This record gives sequence, structure tokens and C-alpha cells, in this order.
Amino acid sequence: MTPLTVDASRLRARLDSLRTLAENTDGLAIVDSNNLGDGMKRVVADLSSYYLLGYYSNTKLDGKYHSITVRVKRPGVQVRARKGYLAATPEAMTAGARGRGPAAPKPGEPAFEAKAAADAEAAAVSAAISPLAGYTRDVPLRVQMAVGWKPSDASSAALWVVGELGGVADAGPQWNEGFDATATLTTPADVTVATGRLTTQRGARTFRIALTPSQPLAAGEYVLRVGARAGPSTIPSREVLRFAIPDAPGSAGALFIRRGPTTGNKEVPTADLRFRRSESVRLEIPTSADAAGTARLLDRTGKPLAVPVATAIRDDADGSRWQTAQLALAPLAPGDYVIEIANGERKMLSAFRIVQ
Repeated sequence: MTPLTVDASRLRARLDSLRTLAENTDGLAIVDSNNLGDGMKRVVADLSSYYLLGYYSNTKLDGKYHSITVRVKRPGVQVRARKGYLAATPEAMTAGARGRGPAAPKPGEPAFEAKAAADAEAAAVSAAISPLAGYTRDVPLRVQMAVGWKPSDASSAALWVVGELGGVADAGPQWNEGFDATATLTTPADVTVATGRLTTQRGARTFRIALTPSQPLAAGEYVLRVGARAGPSTIPSREVLRFAIPDAPGSAGALFIRRGPTTGNKEVPTADLRFRRSESVRLEIPTSADAAGTARLLDRTGKPLAVPVATAIRDDADGSRWQTAQLALAPLAPGDYVIEIANGERKMLSAFRIVQ
């Protein structure tokens, strides 16, 4: 019989190995607990909100391990990031290129820079399309938000929210009589800094709220909670988003407006990014720019399509300014697409899906 002390020692060694493996692969070791639920919630939260940073190393191809250190200026924030990478050797690069045609371009060469730019664009398109994976199932409430800085007031950011009921939220006739929608913005420490509320008209499925801040909204991380309820006898629908307000004059997020037979040929804000070919779509992004910029339509691989996208600048009564891009969807086949809006050196990508 194996002594209990030996079994305990082996168990500790295995747990330490799991912790080491998780720490060095940016994972999470769920050990010393029979409650896997809290650990899985942590995994889901980590995968739902993170920053993806990349850079091109100027280190030589020496085959050695190179450390990476990521720091942030904000106090009290703990950063989990890759600790380093193993550089390739010239022999490995040559061997990898052999059999694939010409030798791979070297850093500094025009071909290398062109490939790096193409890879970065492909990654950006893929990141824009990835949220569309959530449209394989219906949900009670979908939310889109946009945040930016008004040209008339650079001291505080502004936030707009569009929500839309899903089919599973339609649990009774009460929803058809109108419902209450609320939006609450808090800091990560759960301090409320802005709120918004409205009651929709009879038969409405969507709503748009401009949040009213109780204090100037500064750049930083926030939590947005959106809810909808059609009276005390209904089950409320809720959605939570975590995001960061960029430094002025930057913006984040985009709002969509649809128009077609399903909307009575009226423009209606939407948080459901599934469209029909019989509709047109307009994209709106907060901006401080004076010029409308340019826009183009890309397929899911990032290839530009010969479909015209009209751009414009609109100033609203609340002092906000919007960069808009509009196109008719009739020429397109079902699939995923990306609208790229460029204004100067700044580009923003927003994806949508055509279902029929």
C-alpha cells in the first residue's frame, strides 16, 4: 500500500504543474475546489473581454527566448500577458520557405512591410466579423452601443445605446403594448455615472437611449447594463457590456439603422445585425471630424467589393456629430460583410450578416 504522505506529495506536484502550465500559457488552473462554476464563469469573463495587442519585433533571428513585459499606466490594474517568445533561426526560416516558392521577405524590405500590412488588415476584418457567431441562436435582448466625444463639449464623452427584443423575449401580449427600457453605466467598482430610460410605443421592438451622465465621462473602462421589462408580471430581459471609452477625440462602437418592407419603409434603429437583401443599412459612428471621409464594403476575407457606399456627416441637436455610411443590400448574396469607414489615418470596421 502506498503511504498517504506519498500520495499527497504526488497530488501537490500535479497541482503545481497545473498552476505552472496555466500561468505560462495565459490559462486558469481551477484546483483545490469542488465548485467548478466560479472558475468557468471566470473563463467566460476572460474570453468575453480582453485586449489583443501585437507588434513586430526588431530582434535578430537568433533562435533564443526573448522576454516580453506589458505595463499599463492605470494604477491598481493587474495585467496578464504572454511572457515571451522563441525567435526563429535563419535556417528555420529558410527551411520553412523552401517548398513554398520564393524565400520569405526580410524585415525592412517592401515585400515584408506589404505582407505585414495585409496580415494586420486580415486580422482586423476577422475580429470585426467574430461577434456575428453569436447570431446562431436567439436571445431575449441584443444591444449595440457607440461612445464618442461631441465637438461642442470635449470635457465629457457621450454614450448612445440601441436595444432590440429577440423572439424569446416575447412571452406574452404585454410586450406589444410597449415596454420600459433602462440603461445604466457604472465604473468597474460599481459606481453609477450615467443613466437613461424610456418607454417604447405600442408595437415597438427596438429602442435608442442617449445616456445622461451625473458627472463628466472620462476615458477609461466602464460597465453598461441594459434592461427591458413590460410591466411587473413579465420577466425582464437584461444584457451587460464591458468596454473602454477612448481618449478624445476617439470613438468606439457603431449604431445600425435598417429600412425595408419589414419596417414599413421607415428607418428603424436595430441591434440585430441580420439583414435581408430587400433592405438598406446605414451605419453611424460618433466623430469630431469635419469631412465625411470614405467608406467601402469588404467581404469576410477583406476583399473590397464593387458596391457603392455613400458617406455623409450629420450634426444632431444634442451637439453630437455622426459619420454615416449607407448602402442598399440588393446586389449582395447571403453571407457576412464588413463596412470600412476611413477618415484620415483612422479606420473603423463594422460587420453585418445577410440572411436572405
